[in-house]
Formats: sequence, C-alpha cells, structure tokens
Amino acid sequence: MALNSPEPRKTSEALVEITLEMIDDRGGLYGLNLREIAREAGCAHTNVYNYFDSFDGLVLAALKALLNRLISFTQEKIEPGRVEEEAYLEVFLAAQIDFALAHPGWYHFMWFDKSADVEADPELLRIFEFLASAFNEKVYFHYGRAMEKGKADEIGDMLHGLLHGEICKLISGRGIKISKAEYRERILADCRALLAAFAPDGKGAAK
Repeated sequence: MALNSPEPRKTSEALVEITLEMIDDRGGLYGLNLREIAREAGCAHTNVYNYFDSFDGLVLAALKALLNRLISFTQEKIEPGRVEEEAYLEVFLAAQIDFALAHPGWYHFMWFDKSADVEADPELLRIFEFLASAFNEKVYFHYGRAMEKGKADEIGDMLHGLLHGEICKLISGRGIKISKAEYRERILADCRALLAAFAPDGKGAAK
C-alpha cells in the first residue's frame, strides 16, 4: 500500500481513501478502527472528528465513495460507441466480475460488512436504489423492451442473485477448482443461459 507521504493526509477525502485502501488490503473491514486509520494518515485519532462525527460516519462515507467508484468503472466499460448493442449487457456483467476480482476486499465490504446503519443514510440508500434500477434496466433493454418491465425486473433480480453468488464463490475460493479466468467465463455463460431461458419468443437471447 503506497501510503507513505511527506505530509499527513488529514482531509476528509484522504481519510476516505486511506480507509478504502486499508479495507482493500485486508480483504474487508475486519475490525478496522479509527486509531489504525488515523495512524496511517499520520494524525491523532481525535483529528478525524474534525471531518466525521464517528467511525461509522467515516465508514459510510467510504462506502458511498466505493459505490460511486464501481459506477464509474462500469460506465467507462459501456460508454456509448464503445460497445456493440448486442454485447452491452454482457460487458456490463463482466465489469461487475472484473471489479470484484481486482478488489475482493471492496466487494466484501459492499455486500457483507455492516458496521454502520446503512438504512439511516438517505444518500446511501439512493445509491443502492440507483444500482438496482440500473441493473434491471439493462435487462429490460437487453430484451428490446419486448416484455413487461415488471417481468424484466424479476429476471434482473434472479440474474443479480446468480451473478452475486458466483462472484462470492469466486473471490472466496470456494467455488469449483478452475482458474479465475475460466470461472469468469463460466459465470458469464451461466448468465447467458438464464437470459436465454426467459427470452420472449426467442428475442433478446444473449449473444
């Protein structure tokens, strides 16, 4: 972790970045505390309260920053003109896998660590709602709007469950014993199969 700096990093943005770096390094939140973060930042732990009212406040800020980072990473992969229309959803799904493979600790933090009250933060809830809506919208457009939106949302929920479950097995090493590259392709193949199974009248089956 390249955190050595001649000047202590004491701004709110720097504290969030340090928190994310430490989470990434240790594979999740795993008992991380304010004193450790402050030590890495080169300041007293009491200085953190100049920017956040509590450790939970810092964790929530880090989670928001991480979710926005995932959104940016995905949008870069599927930016207009970069991806053929028929491959759009698959590139979107692959981006989720690639982000998790590059940062398994962040993925664990997003989905499993709960040290703060996420439900009490309206901004964070809006981000999660946006992510869920964006995921299901990709499925709806994948089928060329040839099915009811509610049905596409149901398929999107199933698809996310499949994707998320397989990513968890992949990054934990508890899935089938093949290479990560092979497992990545297997996940995408399973996603294609699920989408094809629900394709209305053969339309919109994944390519």
